[in-house]
Amino acid sequence: MYKKVVIVIGVCLFFVTACTNDNPDTPQKALFFEASIMQIDGDLAIVSSDLGEIVVDLSVNKQTQFEVGDQIKVGYDGEIKESFPAQITTLSVERIE
Repeated sequence: MYKKVVIVIGVCLFFVTACTNDNPDTPQKALFFEASIMQIDGDLAIVSSDLGEIVVDLSVNKQTQFEVGDQIKVGYDGEIKESFPAQITTLSVERIE
């Protein structure tokens, strides 16, 4: 009896783990927010948005020279790390005219 229970649990665990969608080759879908640049330090900027103050990596857009006060649209992976200011994985940044 014990052997059958172990086999059933093992089969259930196999199906649960086999059905996950954690493929690292899947491209990330970006979420977006608009913000105003408050401070720039090298390639990093602290921006103010409806989500609060967030650190944004400006190096993902080498073609644009950003300045304090610019309105920007930021694409990120959807995860906001709980720190102050909050941190994200920046996927895209563009100036809003």
